[in-house]
Amino acid sequence: MCLRAPRVELRQPSPVPFARTVRRLALRIGPALVLLAASVLIVIAGSWAFSVWVLIFGVLMAREWYAIAYQGKPAPHLPLHILCLAIVLGAVTAGYPLVGLGVLAAGTLAAMVVTARARLDPTWSALGVLYTVGPLACLVWLRMATVHPIYTVLWLLCVVWATDTAALVAGRLIGGPPLAPKISPRKTWAGLIGGAAAAAAVGFGAGRLDPSFSSLALMALSAILAVVAQLGDLTESAFKRRFGVKDSSQLIPGQGGVLDRVDGLVFATLTVTILAVLMGGSVLSVGAHP
Repeated sequence: MCLRAPRVELRQPSPVPFARTVRRLALRIGPALVLLAASVLIVIAGSWAFSVWVLIFGVLMAREWYAIAYQGKPAPHLPLHILCLAIVLGAVTAGYPLVGLGVLAAGTLAAMVVTARARLDPTWSALGVLYTVGPLACLVWLRMATVHPIYTVLWLLCVVWATDTAALVAGRLIGGPPLAPKISPRKTWAGLIGGAAAAAAVGFGAGRLDPSFSSLALMALSAILAVVAQLGDLTESAFKRRFGVKDSSQLIPGQGGVLDRVDGLVFATLTVTILAVLMGGSVLSVGAHP
């Protein structure tokens, strides 16, 4: 006798009533605007102030990562992780990114050793260091080494924020086919398109900041980053689903934890950093005439 698993039908997310969407947006956008405004001020304040701000987020990210991956078990490698994060960010801010890269590699291996000695799976400690320390170091490097450092970081932050907000609005008001039903059933293709459109609008605005920038090229690049940010969102959702967790924490009202807030920024930052290296630090000049 052959027993078959029951068939599960994947429903398309239905549009959410407008009033409920407005309430949800108010709860989500309020704290997000506060964080964005604080980040903008600190980006402008200076590189060391920004590094300390990023360090705070990194510590919170690390704590949430291990709480999920090890289900509340003691994480003996967490102090090592935080030490690695602080040294890497300090090295990058001081102008020694290669030293930071070496410390990141050493910290990843050390975290694996400490985790294995505690008889825990070292894979998640290694991924935790790479996922939190690496992208945050790249974000600090963008504030230090790009041709237009303040503009570059502010543009990146605004693109990710606009993507998240517009994707939520479009997904709830329009509904439609899910983007990745097995990973995050509430995310839709409509949300992805809405997020990309909002990011393109941010790119157009960034292109008007300087005559040497190409608005059309920045619109296209911003829309691509919106897709990358959504992939980052889905990756973090897959990580949480692996351990049966809905939110990384309840730290931010209406949004969950820090990991939930920066998941898109992680992937977008890595992408912009690669472009910056390839283009000699002048990311915002993409598509501009020499």
